[in-house]
Amino acid sequence: MLLHRALVRRSQRGLKLRTRLLLAVAVLVAFFVAAPETVALAFNGYNSAQYADYWVNGHNSNYRTFDDDCANFVSQSLHDPYMGGGYSYVNAGQTYTDDHNWWMQYLPQINTFQNSNSWSRAQDLYNFLLWTYPGGVPEGTAHTKAQQQATYTPDNMVTGDVLFYDWTSDGHIDHTAIQVGIGHDATIGIYGNYVDQHTPSRYHEFWSLATTNSKWPTTTIHFMHINAANG
Repeated sequence: MLLHRALVRRSQRGLKLRTRLLLAVAVLVAFFVAAPETVALAFNGYNSAQYADYWVNGHNSNYRTFDDDCANFVSQSLHDPYMGGGYSYVNAGQTYTDDHNWWMQYLPQINTFQNSNSWSRAQDLYNFLLWTYPGGVPEGTAHTKAQQQATYTPDNMVTGDVLFYDWTSDGHIDHTAIQVGIGHDATIGIYGNYVDQHTPSRYHEFWSLATTNSKWPTTTIHFMHINAANG
């Protein structure tokens, strides 16, 4: 009888030990399964550029379209969680005039879209990227003809980053485009960094737009690097 009880106690201790080991393994598995999801939450500039290339000559029906569509196009490229950069909405549904908020949503009950100003207006998008954290990081400006003819944008500007254009250098942002790569521009073949944009829709245009912008002598271009920690 004593031997039987000793064997039972030993068996119970072994069961508890195996249970603890299984729980430890389960925790490790859960950690490693969840880890890729954490990484996936980071902003992906390459995906943002791929989205821009795909939709530059079209409109994604998951979003509203505007007569002046440049900021809406860039915002979609930064945000879209399926094809784009994965930059999450900030304070979705909150006051649309507050440039700390950035969102667009569809309201099926009234069959319409609503969005923050920062989603669809170039100046407000610029404000949003400056005012939120991690947000965007200013990387300088280009104003002179020599600066706008440079082959490359600043060193810290990478694929998926955003350029803002002030046509008259009066301090108000008038236009925006997204940097999508480097090569020969699709219009006249100038080599360098190029962008995609809406209004008008242009694919792989030289970053300064100098070949099509008649206002280039008075234009100031602002460079904005998108922090990869956004997600």
